[in-house]
Amino acid sequence: MKKRVVLLLNHKPGIEVCRFLVENEMTEILSVFLIGDDPAYELEIESILVNREIPIYRGKSVWEPVTISKILEPLRIDFLISVYWPWLLKDFTLDLFKDSINFHPALLPRNRGWFPHVYNLKDDTPAGVALHRISVDADAGDIWALRAVPTLPTDTASELYNRLQVEIVGLFKEVWPQIIRGEIETVEQDHTISTYNKKNAIAEFDEIDLNSIVNVREFINLLRSRTFKNKGFAYFFSQGKKISISISLSEISQD
Repeated sequence: MKKRVVLLLNHKPGIEVCRFLVENEMTEILSVFLIGDDPAYELEIESILVNREIPIYRGKSVWEPVTISKILEPLRIDFLISVYWPWLLKDFTLDLFKDSINFHPALLPRNRGWFPHVYNLKDDTPAGVALHRISVDADAGDIWALRAVPTLPTDTASELYNRLQVEIVGLFKEVWPQIIRGEIETVEQDHTISTYNKKNAIAEFDEIDLNSIVNVREFINLLRSRTFKNKGFAYFFSQGKKISISISLSEISQD
């Protein structure tokens, strides 16, 4: 029997998961929810769903209690699958589906919350990805699957972020057939060792004091963590000007 799923989709992993589940013969997509502020991603998702008569909902207002209850309650949802969804679900919504999977790009229970890839590089902590049940508290639900992802000496935040996205989609594709066949049991997180990163906390270490004494490794890791593509989020003040700092790393051939 097909599993009846509702999808909460965001970013590139949302596109890849949508494409995978549309073609999965053991999955029936009942409806799709989008953030509503990224036309490029959403147009691609619409193209995947074209002619399939799957309702698409956009924006945060849909998640008002009365509205979302009317949408979800009649659907008899087996799995609500949340892919890089930025908004916490209210506790009453947990009764509107039988089970759930949330995507989180970290080795839970550490680095719950925002921007785990930044903390992996800044603090030199292990990186990875997790699929877990949705809970009222952010990223605190029981674990379906974990996968460690190595960091490279040349990584900045953007390289690690992109690799985590690829790995978490790959992990989902691997374990979804096992989950729907009932071959995987979830494991409770060890809440005593959990850490949580607030959304705005990364700004607290962006300003560089030019007179501070630093550990070179730690300073390079800080700059790696705050460089995304060509943009540097770290900065210092000099001559009344705010100066951005980014870092570029590449391996030197020893031939």
